[in-house]
Amino acid sequence: MNTTIRNFTFGILALTTIACGSEPDPQPGVEDDGSETVTSSSAGGGDGEGGAGEGGAGEGGAGAGLPQTVEIPLPFTESFESYGIASVAPFGEWIGDGSIQMTLDEEGLETQVGSANGLVLPGTFGDHRIELDLLTACTYCAVHIQTRSNTVGAFGYELVVGTNYGQLDFALWKEKEGYTKQIAAPPSISGWGADDWAHVRIDLHGGHIRVFFQGDLIADVTDEDNPITEGSLALWGRFDNVKVTALEGIEN
Repeated sequence: MNTTIRNFTFGILALTTIACGSEPDPQPGVEDDGSETVTSSSAGGGDGEGGAGEGGAGEGGAGAGLPQTVEIPLPFTESFESYGIASVAPFGEWIGDGSIQMTLDEEGLETQVGSANGLVLPGTFGDHRIELDLLTACTYCAVHIQTRSNTVGAFGYELVVGTNYGQLDFALWKEKEGYTKQIAAPPSISGWGADDWAHVRIDLHGGHIRVFFQGDLIADVTDEDNPITEGSLALWGRFDNVKVTALEGIEN
């Protein structure tokens, strides 16, 4: 498995992180000139500065040559248990770069997980909820959840969870052609192990995005300037128990 070295910013500390698997280089970006209007509030500590590094997990645009989206009925659930160990994508509904690995669950029992380096669920999801378990599988790296992306995991809204020697740092990015902009920096969490599982939930309703970590609301942001309204799901890291559910216009 290739290793990709990328630069992130954790608060005021510049880090070089080694992602848990290979990942396309960030798309070329033009620094935002401030014309985008975003209002946000992060639960438990305000907007804050810094965060878990720059977005841009994927590369490419909406042009020709991308894999086609497919109809994926919701709710969609995935435990990765129905595939053989070391299976390589595509498998099931998933495309892109990823494989099936064996690891230990929260109780220390063996379980199969998706090891993702740009593993894509190529549906066209509008207002929806994403729930999944992620593994903080190293002491100094990051995992990525890219929502409303294209079918190669570029663009959309990206949650980055960076592990920094027992501390988790978060950042939510908006990525469109031509620029990448951080739109929320939830407060960091200390006392986290290198091989701990965590549950993440992301609600997307129009331009309103809410992020929950271990059941707690950590970010609440409204993108008021040309929000991205639909797209696929792309993952970088190790994940299990993925569920995508339509919100059907109701937030709770």
